[in-house]
This record gives sequence, structure tokens and C-alpha cells, in this order.
Amino acid sequence: MNVNEYYQKGRYDVVGSAAKRELADFYLKRLDTLTKVLHGYHFANILDAGCGDGQIGRLLKDSMHVDVYGIDISKKGVALARKKGLKAKVADMSKKIPFGDAMFDLVISSATIEHVPNPDVFLKEIYRVLKPGGIVLISTPNLSFWLNRILFVFGLYPLFLEASTEAKVGYGKFKRFFYSMQLVGHIHVFTLPALVELMKYHNFSIDRIMGGTVDFVSPSSKIITYLYRMIDRLMTNIPSLSTDIIVVGIKQNNFPKGNEGR
Repeated sequence: MNVNEYYQKGRYDVVGSAAKRELADFYLKRLDTLTKVLHGYHFANILDAGCGDGQIGRLLKDSMHVDVYGIDISKKGVALARKKGLKAKVADMSKKIPFGDAMFDLVISSATIEHVPNPDVFLKEIYRVLKPGGIVLISTPNLSFWLNRILFVFGLYPLFLEASTEAKVGYGKFKRFFYSMQLVGHIHVFTLPALVELMKYHNFSIDRIMGGTVDFVSPSSKIITYLYRMIDRLMTNIPSLSTDIIVVGIKQNNFPKGNEGR
């Protein structure tokens, strides 16, 4: 399955009870993470930028009693999100977010910015649709997370980047540990300093930084899976080494660079 098929169809074709339970667990873990990161903030409405099938948005709506809007490039994802009660639209987020200025208290970009061809336009659009003092939460895979630093030493291709849109390449004789992973079309993958600097460039002050985990499963070894997850949990205490990086920014009330006079 190529990347375009994955976006439009494959990511929603979950077959089998075990796979469905795994997906449900993933959503609950993601909700738990978002709830912890957002503790203490106050908001009445949310834009889920990259809402997928809308399940995270529905969980946020039900648990926080807020209005949730969504955008996604996948027509199938948006259709599913609408059925779950989100006010969702199909959109290419590297060009335009199809909502009005200063409309949202909170924008969530959860595992989205790494898929966007133009992250600068994406952040400018987030800035535009946020109210003054509004909050943006960005979570994304960390290019320099602990395992990638080890892979680099052995000349192996880093996880979360993809050298091909059709096949997993770059792992040589270690391919049996990695090749079952689905291609997902990551374009821009960030380190923590790079993401923070980019958000500041677009006029967001940084309010919180946290580390997160990714539920990696080795196709060949339960022991490797267990060891990975144990280390991964420990590394969340050092966000620059964690698998996921989570950054909360606050919209400043002056124009961001490149938006003067808009």
C-alpha cells in the first residue's frame, strides 16, 4: 500500500477484534496524554488539525464538554468524524485552514505536522484561527529520540523518516526488526530544539514541553518489544530523548513573521 492509499483508505481499514482493541487502547492512551498536558488550561472550543476518523475529538468532546471541530486531508476520515459529532472539513493544511480568524481557544496537532508539506503555512494558519492568547498543542515524533541515536551509530536509517514512498529501506540485515511497519508519509520530522525554534519564529511563546511514548511492536521478538517499551517510558522524563515530543505554545498578540498586515 502506498502513502496516498494509506491516507485515504488504509488507516481506517482495521480488521479483526485484536486490531480494533489495540486501536481503542491507542485512542484512550492518547486521550490520557492530552488530558495531562492540557491540565489547568481553560477553553470552550477545539480544532483538531488532522482529526482522522474523529475518535480523539469525540473523546475530548465527551470528557471535556467542549465543541470540537476537525480538519483532515482524508475524505473518508472526515466523513467518519462527522458521524461522531465533529464539525469537520476536508482540507490541505499546508495551504489553508477553512475556518475564520480568531475562532478557537485551542488547536491540537497530534501527529500531524510531520505529514504537512509546508509547516510554516500550517503554523501561520493555526496562529490566524486562534484567539489572542489561544493555545496550540503540537505532538510529533522526535527525530533525535534515543533509539535513532543508536541507529545512526550503525549507519541505519532513522525511524519516522522514510526514504521511499513504496518500501521500507535503510535497515540492511536488521530489516526483520523494522520492515513490518506501515509507510505513513512523514515529510518533516523535528528535533525538540527545531520544533521549539520554529514555533517561536511563528510567534508562539512556549509554555509546556513534555515527552511521550510510541507503542512500537517488533515483528520478530516479544523481548525486544518489552525492552523497547520499558526504556521508552523512562525516556519521557527527558523530552529531547523521548520518542514523541509534545510542545504547548500560546499565541502572542502581535503579528507573526510573514503575516504582517494580514
